[in-house]
Amino acid sequence: MSRPKGRAKIVAEQKKAEELAARKAAQARKKAIVITVGAVGIIAVIGAAIVFAPPPPGIDVPTLPPTHLTSLTEPHIPYTSSPPSSGPHVGAGLPPGFDSPDPIPPEAYVHLLEDGGIVLAYDCPDGCDDLTAAFRQFMEDRPGRMVMTPYEGIVDPDGNPRKAAVVAWGRILYLDQVDDDTLDDMGTFVSLYAGIDYHAG
Repeated sequence: MSRPKGRAKIVAEQKKAEELAARKAAQARKKAIVITVGAVGIIAVIGAAIVFAPPPPGIDVPTLPPTHLTSLTEPHIPYTSSPPSSGPHVGAGLPPGFDSPDPIPPEAYVHLLEDGGIVLAYDCPDGCDDLTAAFRQFMEDRPGRMVMTPYEGIVDPDGNPRKAAVVAWGRILYLDQVDDDTLDDMGTFVSLYAGIDYHAG
């Protein structure tokens, strides 16, 4: 006995609907896999960029409280770096762009660092005209709260004497020369660490 034509049509339509639903489900699974793989790929690229990115220039230095002194000669706890990058200081500020031919004592320049300024220090007993000229040009090209000073006894944390240092509050970039690479590092250092107000609270 043959089936009625109406029933066969219903069965055929059901089968067609099931096939369509199965195709849609397969497409949805494919799309989910592509999205997941893409997201994992993006996360992997970002992770690799973070892991393999060069560290910011300079080194962190243990900071001291920004104690205010009544004079440059008032006794205080020793600084934690050479040149100092934080700690006791007098309250008077230094004018931006100041290029001192004589050493500025840390007690006088640390307040500038606390205000987000940068100190360019150099230690060249036998002279280093190229380095100081590069420092001056650097200050001229980047107007801001920077001062330049001779500083006797620039020494990195490993005890190595260095010719120069770019100093921010709690961070120092030690240098022995100024060339294109170190100028790039100096520019990055200043862009990252200048202009931050480090006053307590």
